[in-house]
Amino acid sequence: MSAIVTLMPYDPAWPAQFVLIRNMLAAALGDAAVSIEHVGSTSVPGLAAKPVIDVDVVIRPGAFPDVRSRLEAAGYRHAGDQGIAGREVFKCADQHRLPKHHLYVCSYDAAELWRHLTFRNALRSRTKLADEYARVKVEGARLFPDRMDAYIAHKGGFIQRVYRSHGLQYRYEFDAPVSPAALADLRQAVGWNRMERDLADPRLCNAFHLCALAEGRLIGYAAVVSNGVTDAYIQDVMVHPECQRQGVGTQLMERVLLRLKAEGVYMVSVLYGEAPLQPFYEKFGFFTMLCGQREMRPGLD
Repeated sequence: MSAIVTLMPYDPAWPAQFVLIRNMLAAALGDAAVSIEHVGSTSVPGLAAKPVIDVDVVIRPGAFPDVRSRLEAAGYRHAGDQGIAGREVFKCADQHRLPKHHLYVCSYDAAELWRHLTFRNALRSRTKLADEYARVKVEGARLFPDRMDAYIAHKGGFIQRVYRSHGLQYRYEFDAPVSPAALADLRQAVGWNRMERDLADPRLCNAFHLCALAEGRLIGYAAVVSNGVTDAYIQDVMVHPECQRQGVGTQLMERVLLRLKAEGVYMVSVLYGEAPLQPFYEKFGFFTMLCGQREMRPGLD
């Protein structure tokens, strides 16, 4: 791929340009869009970037035909996934009416969406990491000013390292089949009761669950109980000790919360039994409330 690599110093106008694009898309898509995200380098304060705003429209699974129709009515043309599964590309027929941008449509469970969000969030939250990426980008542009493929390859090692340190070396799947034994093993690994008999009870049900898998092995899990309209309760958030401090817990929570947003549930609770976990849940917007719990097994009167 031969193309000129153009990097510009960070422009404080980029967030406002995204807002213009987002407002237009929100008006065109209405509630068909779960969220509209500013991604890519222009979304990271202080980072040099190509002067093009990258935008992800997040949708519900199965909603793409409706979203495509709405975007086409708003002046966009569908250009396929361009070789990246789960990411549909749209071109704006009249780029002059809005800031120059790339528009992608992704389901909330698409792997490509989570690569975009994870990388953006990592750079936004860690200035030193963003500074390191800036150096890599500037170096790549100096070494390969007219070879876009080589420039992209030059950044690849850094990007993959960020992915691995933020949980993306594992696969995440909603409602993946999971055996009571595998779930009991994970509970035991994190120091909880196995509860294998209860887990095998056919009456046991959740609104949905999310598994983190390493080559098919269950290494992370979160379950949601919900009335489907207003309230949901996140329970049994677990990460195998061998895989902790690798971003898996954050991946589980962020993906579960985005799905709940897509389903319209707006009161979300989580129960945790250890005070050191409080800062982890607070970073997702949870705050401490008084809560009562009683165990009512037969014979415990």
